[in-house]
Amino acid sequence: MELDGRKKRRTRAPSKAPARLSDVAALAGVSAGTVSRVFSAPHLVAPETARAVREAIDKLGWVANGGARTLASHRSRTIGAVIPNLENPVFAQMMQAIQDKLLSERYTLLLNCSDYDPEKALLGTRSMLERGVDGLILLGENFSDALWHLLEVQRVPKLIIYSFRSSGARQFVGIDNVRAARKAAEHLLDLGHREFVILGQRADNNDRVAARLYGFTEALRDRGIPAEARRVIETPWSIQAGYDAISELVRTGTMPTALLCTNDYHAVGAVSACQRHGLRVPDDLSIVGFDDLEIAAHTVPPLTTVKVPARAIGESAAQRIVDHLEKNEPLASVEFEVTLVVRGSTAAVNV
Repeated sequence: MELDGRKKRRTRAPSKAPARLSDVAALAGVSAGTVSRVFSAPHLVAPETARAVREAIDKLGWVANGGARTLASHRSRTIGAVIPNLENPVFAQMMQAIQDKLLSERYTLLLNCSDYDPEKALLGTRSMLERGVDGLILLGENFSDALWHLLEVQRVPKLIIYSFRSSGARQFVGIDNVRAARKAAEHLLDLGHREFVILGQRADNNDRVAARLYGFTEALRDRGIPAEARRVIETPWSIQAGYDAISELVRTGTMPTALLCTNDYHAVGAVSACQRHGLRVPDDLSIVGFDDLEIAAHTVPPLTTVKVPARAIGESAAQRIVDHLEKNEPLASVEFEVTLVVRGSTAAVNV
């Protein structure tokens, strides 16, 4: 029954306040400064002390105030990465390796996918800079002048991965795509092939594909293969696109003896199309892919392809940017070698 016309107010039990740094310190039996050093300078903290602090953190569910820590140290302990997408297994492998390495160094990865759109890349990069990333990892270098200008003005440490060239002022951790493509083409040339189709994605805003197309055509031209015997087909990146490209060559009666692909997805689709149309691989058509994805070893026949050390590239890039931030070590380019994995999809040309 209500009294004096006043309604009784429902009261909610006060929620327990989140744990503070001082609570962690008290539970671990250390000073607040020691708790902070577990994050900022773990090498200065005895292992048993650090273990006690982490046990206290886990028990209390404490989370450090990232904003306050950034203000105090002028560091966010966050690294940004700009990549085309996560559909490509090579990109995903590199990002997984980067994240794993950064986490081991107590850094966080912030990711932006541009979908090969320069404007998306610029907007994503600007957003990460606004959030105070300590450094950037860029997959490739086909970005707008505006993005490069922004990075120069902001003076943010940066590395380019999956590509490599020795000229210029930029730092790379990756492979020389031109030399890698030449290695694949020379394998088929050494097997006696003289009629080629080169199958790849559009090279717009994709320096890796542009470099591989150049490497293929340069190797064929150097061996005297005339222009009419080295056709280039540009098509979207997918297994279906590789299948459709071969189906069209069969329909028009313009099959070569050898196919060079800028990626394994096109090559896998090509192998499937050959089976569908009664062509024998490698007797009727030798096929070379690029990347050595897991599926390459499981096609029938298994695919000859260029092996890219994706995880090693990612780990190296992450470690180098952390070493630059933590130890002031200079950023320097690193070239990784590729391996041509020869399997059953290539053979000497039938004369």
